[in-house]
Amino acid sequence: MVALPQTPYRPRLDSILAAALILLAVFALATAEIQRDSLWFDEGYTLFVVRDDSRLPDTLPGAARFVFDSVRSAIERARADVHPPLYFILFDGWTLLAGESVYAARLPSVLLGLIGLAGTYTLGRRLFDRPTALIAAAVLGTASIFVYYTREARMYTLLLALAVLATLAYERWRSHPSLLRTLLYSALLAALPYVHYAGGLIFIGHALHLLLTRPRQSWRISLPGGVALVLFAPWIPSLWWQLNTHGGPAAPPFTDLSVGMAALIFFFTGGYWGLYLIPFALGSALTRLRQHGDALLLLALWLVLTPLGLLLISLWIPAVFQVRYALGVLPAGALLVAFGLRWVGDDLPLIRFRLPRNTVRWVRFALLAILLYTQITVYPYVWPPKSRWDDATRLMTAARQPLEPAITSIPAHNPAAYYDRLYDIRRGISLDLAWRWQEPADMANYVAHMGSAESVWLVMPSTFASTWDAARELLASRHVGYRDSVMDMVFYRFDSGPADDLSFHFGDQLGYDGGIRHELYAVPGDDFCFNLSLTTQIDLPPGYTIDFYLTQGFDTLRAATTLDIDAAAADDPIQLMPCIPIPANSPAGPHHLRMRIYAPQGQQSLPVLEAGTVYWSDVLMFALVHVG
Repeated sequence: MVALPQTPYRPRLDSILAAALILLAVFALATAEIQRDSLWFDEGYTLFVVRDDSRLPDTLPGAARFVFDSVRSAIERARADVHPPLYFILFDGWTLLAGESVYAARLPSVLLGLIGLAGTYTLGRRLFDRPTALIAAAVLGTASIFVYYTREARMYTLLLALAVLATLAYERWRSHPSLLRTLLYSALLAALPYVHYAGGLIFIGHALHLLLTRPRQSWRISLPGGVALVLFAPWIPSLWWQLNTHGGPAAPPFTDLSVGMAALIFFFTGGYWGLYLIPFALGSALTRLRQHGDALLLLALWLVLTPLGLLLISLWIPAVFQVRYALGVLPAGALLVAFGLRWVGDDLPLIRFRLPRNTVRWVRFALLAILLYTQITVYPYVWPPKSRWDDATRLMTAARQPLEPAITSIPAHNPAAYYDRLYDIRRGISLDLAWRWQEPADMANYVAHMGSAESVWLVMPSTFASTWDAARELLASRHVGYRDSVMDMVFYRFDSGPADDLSFHFGDQLGYDGGIRHELYAVPGDDFCFNLSLTTQIDLPPGYTIDFYLTQGFDTLRAATTLDIDAAAADDPIQLMPCIPIPANSPAGPHHLRMRIYAPQGQQSLPVLEAGTVYWSDVLMFALVHVG
């Protein structure tokens, strides 16, 4: 392969103005609806990591101590999760200056995305030419996945920016490996895994590229790579602890190679992947592979190795592949597409005459305009609105009277904690239970003390057994007067009056009207059998299964079993009598009986919906079981 000779970079006013206009346009695009969506779960966790309720001291030594303690707290909380600390350290400093409004929390992601955009332009100019660099910046800046993560208070645009800067530093180091360039490249390589562990895979692409293009000099990359490893070494014990403590990300990962790659292509291209290949069929880009071989090989390795590495790692380490973890390769894809667009209409392989230059320009511009328009307009279809935390908490606090008692459990890392600070969910009479685990007897006692209240509110995660215990006790003498939920948090009001129960559906497939107020009994060493009635909502094909769990205390699993559901016609009743063998050494005390139903396609669990629309996670806790 023959590399294109590097020419000195001479800034041109028109190119600088064009690049600046692209940056301004992308800033406007990213910030146009930056406050439309509520903060969602991951962003709530970001704010939890850097949250410090203590007041900033007035003295300089006190302020310095405050900042030091705040950064240390952010590092400790980041270590308790599954991510490295660099983004949180930077974000902690930002919130100390800018506050924690939705706009302020998301603005760093926009600015970091713009740095990545500017880096992509600079890299494109170095590898190819100015037109390719400008096209790449426009393609990257309007990509729906890029816009989405510039509107999210997470580390992914920082990962993208560092990936671009590290690749640019690699190119500069490769052409002239001076001490200063070696140190800069090493620092950027070390920063990548400090932002996200997937960033460490960027170096593999660089090393392989050097091996393939300059095999006799490939040993040189061990120096910046070794320095980066030394810089990252202090965090390795924390990484090891995270790997052995956490079972993987909270979001369902992709464990199948083909499914993961299909998801990556869909979210990177918005589903219009063919549109990105058209430029290579309508121009001379393919005939220039030899001329730009080094640059194209670097981009191809960058684009492929990180997601492929994540998928392969998922085969033996707890599944880790998420599309957003591969965001650092997005600039490589934009540069490759820009290279194809740059040569659209030039020496068409199927046409034996050259098109007029003005015609070529118009064809190129039209194809670029179609691509950019598609990327912008596909956004709402690929990226639906985030969960409605702001709307739900605002409506709930507007409906609640201060003297109406509320039973709450709002974890500090949950977005509800952020919106509690905005709308004061726990104002007035409120019993907050987040400080410790609550047993069923505790919940019965709390509810009994509120017996004289006309209405009692329940604001707790539906994944907590204590939430179901409280609802069971409240329904013994009350009925539901207000219901809402966001993700795993339910907002319910129970009013005085006739006793009631809750009615659930599993998606739109199965209904359950048995309620949650059952109290059953089991004996250690015996089979625990019970009756269960479901109703089909649709013609049910074979392949559905139900998992039954018996848990105790803080969700400790004691016994379980699985049943298959036979095919049935719509509106048919399904009568089941599951039996769960109780171990002879199972501790006595209250247990919770849970069930989760799986669909046959992909074994996805069905959502549990109360009153037809209110989401209660994917687990139904329908009975309290006394074992002993």
